[in-house]
Amino acid sequence: MVKLPRAIPQREARVADPLAALAARHPDWFALGTIAPLPGWTSLVEQLFAELDASLTGPARAQFQVAAVRERDGRLQVETYQEVPAARALIARAAAQSARICQSCGAPGRRKAFAGWAATLCASCRRRWGAMTIGAR
Repeated sequence: MVKLPRAIPQREARVADPLAALAARHPDWFALGTIAPLPGWTSLVEQLFAELDASLTGPARAQFQVAAVRERDGRLQVETYQEVPAARALIARAAAQSARICQSCGAPGRRKAFAGWAATLCASCRRRWGAMTIGAR
């Protein structure tokens, strides 16, 4: 029998995905799409889809289907299967706002280009992320 120097830590209970409810509220919008924004943008994404819910009506609402919600080049990106003009301005505004919100923690931030990648980060997260080296051995 092996004696361990300390107790083995137990896994914490999983925190519910805050955006799972978003897909549940709009199953037709997310039937095939992926919701994978970074944690700092969760409230921005929730706000965007609340605005879309309030503004899309009739054929525009029926056409709107999400292919992906994710980060691309340090900004929020919402891809749809079809162009829905009524949603375009709201999505563009959220993408512009994401360039001023830390994608990691949600604090005010700015977009920074690193070697080969970009991120929108607050000063604290930028110091932490800036110390990372991609591909170092």
